[in-house]
Amino acid sequence: MFYQYEDSITFKIHAYFPQNVLIETFECLLNNYLFSQYSLNYSLKNKNTTILKLKLKMFSSLNPKFGKKKSPCKRNRANTSYNDTEFYTYVNPDSFNTINSIIL
Repeated sequence: MFYQYEDSITFKIHAYFPQNVLIETFECLLNNYLFSQYSLNYSLKNKNTTILKLKLKMFSSLNPKFGKKKSPCKRNRANTSYNDTEFYTYVNPDSFNTINSIIL
């Protein structure tokens, strides 16, 4: 999904980003993606492509640091311990219900 819609995404996902968080985050977009790729009904396919692009653009604009690892400030690097599992928080795309109401 990210490769096909990379023009709608502005964030990069770190190699060690937890896969379960990634799946839970974008699970709500899976239906739109599957309909946009495999639907035989052209209008349904087009509608889901539009919804998916809008949701990905909105997610990218609200979460520009999604998938990036937090790193300590360079000035305090000697005194700060580095946590490999600490990533930035995000806004869930499930909260973008207004897009569905606009498109429908």
